[in-house]
Amino acid sequence: MNIYEYTDPVDYLEAVFQERKKIWSAFTVNQWSQEMDRPKQELLSSILKRKKAIRVRYTSWLNKSLKLQGTELYYFKLLILRASSLCQEEKNLVLETIQDLQRRHRINSKPTEKKNTHFVSHWIYTALIHLPSLKLKGVTAENAHRHFRATVDPMKVAECFQELLDAKVLFYDEQGYLQNNDKVYTSKNDHSMPEVHEYFRQSSDLAKEAISVDVEKRDFQSFSLAVKRERIGKFKELIRQLRKDMSAEICEDGDELYQTNIHFFPLTEVSSSNEGL
Repeated sequence: MNIYEYTDPVDYLEAVFQERKKIWSAFTVNQWSQEMDRPKQELLSSILKRKKAIRVRYTSWLNKSLKLQGTELYYFKLLILRASSLCQEEKNLVLETIQDLQRRHRINSKPTEKKNTHFVSHWIYTALIHLPSLKLKGVTAENAHRHFRATVDPMKVAECFQELLDAKVLFYDEQGYLQNNDKVYTSKNDHSMPEVHEYFRQSSDLAKEAISVDVEKRDFQSFSLAVKRERIGKFKELIRQLRKDMSAEICEDGDELYQTNIHFFPLTEVSSSNEGL
């Protein structure tokens, strides 16, 4: 959604709210208010109904959900300033800056393609991308969360699902079955990226929950071993080859989605000067 298309802050809030309802029809002002760490919905509801004026200081909690950054947040604050200005001279002064930002950003307002790594920033993306392999009919943004055994936020699943549809990563075939575009979404080997780090943390948390799964349905292996520094690369190659071999053994369709985590990391930190002591 392009904020620069709006000249009224409440119109923008209403548009964001309606977009959220398209993804999750049961979404309420009360839920939205809780996202902003506002236990009570009265203030947000009054702003949306224009019963209470919106103030710049409210952006501190409004933006916990809007997640505007940089110039977009500045622009939103300008809209609020103009709406709350008491005289026409003040309104006109703020309007000049608003119109200047509109001219500059409407030029570059075309949607950009998501980076490959964006869809490996959360485990829900990767799980939804592979969900079509289960040949489930009638999967939608609102009910997709029901297919996961892990504790998930239904709205988060719905948002990820809709984003994948919008990006044409997921689509429906003529029979109504969910399909994916067969592209591989992964990160490069040995590249350190914050969004991928978060995915690794999430997948580790999923493994903690899965310890309680029946042993007939899962397998956990964990061991320690001494490795020479010059052979670390070789061990990493073996792990990557194992991943390829496992993928080659698995057919396209399945009965369940499984998560496989392979961790290889140092337990000690021994300097070369201490070796042999």
